Amino acid sequence: MKKSSFLSLLFVLFLNSCSLGDDLIDDYREPEIIIENTSNIPTELTLLTQYQFSANFFNDIGELKKELITWESSGLEVIKINANGLATAVGEGSATIIVAAQNNNPNTDNPRITKEVTTITVVTIPEVLSITNPLNLLVVGEEAVFIPRYFNNAGIEDPSVALKWSSSDPAVATINNSGKATAVNEGTTTITVKTANNSVSTSFLLEVKEIVSYEYGSAIDGRIIAAAPSHSVGVFININ
Repeated sequence: MKKSSFLSLLFVLFLNSCSLGDDLIDDYREPEIIIENTSNIPTELTLLTQYQFSANFFNDIGELKKELITWESSGLEVIKINANGLATAVGEGSATIIVAAQNNNPNTDNPRITKEVTTITVVTIPEVLSITNPLNLLVVGEEAVFIPRYFNNAGIEDPSVALKWSSSDPAVATINNSGKATAVNEGTTTITVKTANNSVSTSFLLEVKEIVSYEYGSAIDGRIIAAAPSHSVGVFININ
């Protein structure tokens, strides 16, 4: 009787051990990295723009272990990416974004899992520098402040960019680094503004005239002279 009970106990323990083994096998899964929002991932970025990548990592028992994820770029001179998956386009070219995760199972043959996410090409657009209020005519003694607008390679306006102004003939008109021009003598000069690193520039032709014996309210080149009668200098008022 005792022997029969002992054998029965062994049989039950055997069945339980088999069931436990089956559960362990059934609970195991291949570690997996799942990229989120794959349909929105870009293949091209404009210089200085950013994109936020996101992924989940499930370990070999199906637990979400997002904290084990790391991000890499194959070309840091093209795209930099931080620990949270925020990518920044820093130079022209192409780079592959890679996500990796550490599999902490001591029995695994593959402790580090990697996955290529996408290859991104970084492009630049031409810088644009323009003057919003170019004037082609001033009278001697008149001053004008020209207003520039600059857009960088990302197409973003940057009012803080350092600019240099020049006049091809300072004897006709001078201009300072704030874009303020002063008409000095009759003649023509080319006014140029460029970025401090000479990456882009724009120019226009400026003519300076001296007004002699024009009546108040007379017009020249489409502008009204607001000087007193017979004054040798005056101020033009644009009527266009």
